Amino acid sequence: MRVQIALGAVFVASAIPKLVDPPAFAHMIYNYRLLPGTLVNALALVMPWIELLVGILLVLGAWRREAALEEFRALTRLLR
Repeated sequence: MRVQIALGAVFVASAIPKLVDPPAFAHMIYNYRLLPGTLVNALALVMPWIELLVGILLVLGAWRREAALEEFRALTRLLR
């Protein structure tokens, strides 16, 4: 349970700067050169909200399995 809360807090804390400055996050995504340039801005706008939602769900203990699975999917999409 503590690990779940800590992981959720990490996701929330990492989502906040991305939500505050989407262009900087888009630039970081672009530098990885894993996505076509046309998808970078969309991902920079959507991904932090998913990260924030999943982090909150993990902290609250709601939908633990689904939240963890969605965060795993989101993270692995970047690594492909």
